[in-house]
Amino acid sequence: MDAREGLKYFIYSLIILFLQIFVFNNIEFGSGLFVSLPILFILLLPIEMSKWLLLFLAFSFGLTIDIFSDTLALNTAGLVFSAFLRPAVLSLLQPSEGFEPGKKPSVFYFGFSKFLIYASIHTLAFEIVYYLFEIFSFSKFFIIIYKSLIAGIMSVITITIIHILFLRNKK
Repeated sequence: MDAREGLKYFIYSLIILFLQIFVFNNIEFGSGLFVSLPILFILLLPIEMSKWLLLFLAFSFGLTIDIFSDTLALNTAGLVFSAFLRPAVLSLLQPSEGFEPGKKPSVFYFGFSKFLIYASIHTLAFEIVYYLFEIFSFSKFFIIIYKSLIAGIMSVITITIIHILFLRNKK
């Protein structure tokens, strides 16, 4: 990743940070359900990014959101777990001839259905970890699953719409 590409991802991260903190944290859909936009940052990082850099960026970005949202490392835990799963998810979606070098995961490269699977797996993983640590009780397992599914569906819809409308980079 060159400096120009790094600057683009930095600007993306600032936009996502701003939207999450000032918009989506203030829109509650009942019972503490919020749209989680930070997962979009992990979804859009280059396919061939090293695992360690991916985990470091997920940790840093999650911690930044947690500091501004006062969520006690909930976003950090969810983003790091999602980043940890990313190589396995990408290998599941990888075409038989492999990914083209320099391509980024997007609805324009993957196609709508594969991107929806990609985004859904990551978002559901993020939401399960988020609500598991927020509720922190295995006796409320069904509440954790319910909140994760509802918040995950809302987040995937929002992420997909934002991605298609505003991040039209077809590369």
